[in-house]
Amino acid sequence: MISQRNVIRSLAIILLALTLFSAPASAKTLQELEQEALKQEQQSLKKIIKSNKSNKSNKKKIIKPRKKKSWRARARKILLENKIQQTSQQLAFLQKELAGEMITIKGSCFQLGSPETEKDRDMDEKQHLVCMNDFEIGRHEITKAKFSAFVSASHYLTEAEKNDGCNGWDGRSWKKDKQYSWRNPGFVQTDADPVTCVSWNDAAAYLHWLSEQTGQKYRLPTEAEWEYAARANTTTRYPWGDEIETNRSNCYKDSCEDNYLYTAPVGSFNAYNGLFDMHGNVWEWTCSEYDYNYNDKDQQCLTENHVNKSIVVRGGSWLDLQEKSRSASRDGWDASDRGLNLGFRIARSL
Repeated sequence: MISQRNVIRSLAIILLALTLFSAPASAKTLQELEQEALKQEQQSLKKIIKSNKSNKSNKKKIIKPRKKKSWRARARKILLENKIQQTSQQLAFLQKELAGEMITIKGSCFQLGSPETEKDRDMDEKQHLVCMNDFEIGRHEITKAKFSAFVSASHYLTEAEKNDGCNGWDGRSWKKDKQYSWRNPGFVQTDADPVTCVSWNDAAAYLHWLSEQTGQKYRLPTEAEWEYAARANTTTRYPWGDEIETNRSNCYKDSCEDNYLYTAPVGSFNAYNGLFDMHGNVWEWTCSEYDYNYNDKDQQCLTENHVNKSIVVRGGSWLDLQEKSRSASRDGWDASDRGLNLGFRIARSL
């Protein structure tokens, strides 16, 4: 490549030659012309160097703010990533502390209800095929401690506290009394026991608060989800077999031989499908309307605007005989009902 210096030198020589052949005898001498050409060359070079310096300076001015902008963008990205990580950790902590551990149940098809040959079967357990999607369900029933956290944070009053108390058992008969509520169900409980004396409306209020606190959408399980999870891929009366056996669940007096007179702390018996206390302890609210013949309502959730229906409860309780703890056993309660043997567990769609 021909350099700028060579181009200028060539132009100077051409200029000198033209001057020699065309100028009169009185023109400048050869030496003077050479010096003038050299001077012009030097001036031109100075202009080029000055121009190059100016271009470099302009480039620096353009690049400098870009570097600053890039650095700030990287810093903002790092801060945002840290904030997202912190938020995720906080949400995970809240979910663990407030909601408890959730178990993922893989969907499939199964026979909901019981065969006509099943011992102690009720007539509202018509067997039919149901296909499930994946979902999550609480490993444990909601405890008194978790419900207490909700009440303390929201200052919520349960329907038993606002109205005429809770349906209780005085050892001889059912009795509704203002003294009974989730705080005092009429017998001694620990914070690890399942909360009782909560209506469907109370459970809905808890779930609304829990969803707001954790950023996750929690709900009650449908009737079909509940039975599918409780069966643990079995077709027997209970997930462990057709007989109640000893110390498998918590039910009335010696019916289950469980050594608990009232509620048992959650997780006191063996888990099936990763879930504790699906059989006995407390009846559990679902989100499904009770229909004697199901009519596909077992896979649907009622909303708070449509709770003037009888709602399905599942699982039996410490106050019921062993047959009510069967996987297919079901009953219907009103949304405002509350009893010393009634609680709930939570679920979430995937």
